[in-house]
Amino acid sequence: MLELYANIKKYRKIAQLSQEELAKKVGYNDRSSIAKIENGDVDLPQSKIIAIARALHVDAGTLMGWEDRPEGTAASCSPDSSGSVPEGALIVSDPNEVEVIEAYRKKDLSGRNMIRGALGLPMLGESSTSGSAGPADLRGEENIA
Repeated sequence: MLELYANIKKYRKIAQLSQEELAKKVGYNDRSSIAKIENGDVDLPQSKIIAIARALHVDAGTLMGWEDRPEGTAASCSPDSSGSVPEGALIVSDPNEVEVIEAYRKKDLSGRNMIRGALGLPMLGESSTSGSAGPADLRGEENIA
C-alpha cells in the first residue's frame, strides 16, 4: 500500500495539481485529506482510488503499482527533484484523450488495428516500412496506392 500513497503524490505532481485541487476533484473538502493520503495515514476504499486515478489521468492499477509500462509513457515517467517531467514523456491532461487511450488499451489486436487504420497508422505486427493503412483497410479491402 505504501506504493499507492507515493504514486498518488507522484502523479499529482506530474498532473501539476495542488493537494487542494486534487481534493476538490475527488470530493474532499480541503487539502488535508490528500496530505493524509499521501502520508499513508488513511486507508482508501476502492471507489476513492478509482476517483483519484481518474482525476490524475492514470488507471487505478498504475496508482497501485500493479502495471509495468513502456518507457516514455505517462505511467512510467516521474518528476525529477525539481518537479520536471522527463523530456519526451507522454502527459495527457485532456479527459477526451484519456478516454480514447483507455478505450484503445481495452481492445484486442484486431480492434487496435482498426483504430490504427482509421488514423492512417501501420498495423500492429507489420513493419513501419510496409505503408500506412487507409480507410479501405477498415472495410477489408486492399489499399491500392
